[in-house]
Amino acid sequence: MSQERWRLTEAEERHQAMEKQMKDYIMEQEEVVRHWKITFSQLAALANEAIVNVPRMVYDADMMAQFCNPPEEIRIFINHCKWLVGEMKTLIACARD
Repeated sequence: MSQERWRLTEAEERHQAMEKQMKDYIMEQEEVVRHWKITFSQLAALANEAIVNVPRMVYDADMMAQFCNPPEEIRIFINHCKWLVGEMKTLIACARD
């Protein structure tokens, strides 16, 4: 009987150790989830700000460039930005559908 009790005690200790290990792992994963939620929220806020501000800023720069004679590189950059804004709007429209 003592051998059986010893085996049961040993099995119970292993079970408790495994249960603690699982609880520790769950807590660790919950922390990872919290971290990624915060990171994603920050990224979404940045993207939302860009969605609002970048098109307006590119439009303003394009309007200003029409009144002065900027170097060709600046015109190329503004046109590239306008293309990127168009791509961004297309992606947003596709994501909403």
